[in-house]
Amino acid sequence: MFAERHPVFDWKADQVRPGRRSTVLPVRREDLKAMAQWPRNNDPREVPFHDFPRDEASMEAWFRACARNPLKQAWTVRDEHGAIIGRYGLVLVDAERKEGLLSVRFRADRTGQGYGQDSLPLLLDHWFDALEMETMALDVSILNDRAIHIYEKLGFRLVGYHWVAVPREQAAGVSDSGYVRYLDMQLDREEWLKRRQRG
Repeated sequence: MFAERHPVFDWKADQVRPGRRSTVLPVRREDLKAMAQWPRNNDPREVPFHDFPRDEASMEAWFRACARNPLKQAWTVRDEHGAIIGRYGLVLVDAERKEGLLSVRFRADRTGQGYGQDSLPLLLDHWFDALEMETMALDVSILNDRAIHIYEKLGFRLVGYHWVAVPREQAAGVSDSGYVRYLDMQLDREEWLKRRQRG
């Protein structure tokens, strides 16, 4: 359960406003079964592939770990028909500096349909407005040009990069060395508010 939360998430966790095509809601235990049915993602842009837990024990462990961490929150992204098509995770990595780390995962067969562009601004509004945070950070594979384009459009800027080891079975056609470069990106509250004012 998400009952015992850090005050920053607390009752505000379910206050993300709805978008034109999507809604962003806190993850419930029963949502995990829907996400476990997602098709496996073998898109080279997503290496290394982090598959969602699919068995009951792993799902329960994932949910308990998330629920026990007071600085962590997970949301589902639902389409116009209520189907769960994505997940956002947020960790408040520094409560004093008000900095967080974002993780993004969408169904492999629902990417490229505009739901990320519709739903991520809702979460950013929530982060910077309702939760009164200062910085949002994320990392993304340099191969994932579609996601990078969305992040840049929203105001994220490149602040560095790091290398991620790719399992041998996933490396074919992606990396001769077994590593993929990941970009470290960051969005600050001031930049987000400026871009939102410009529409």
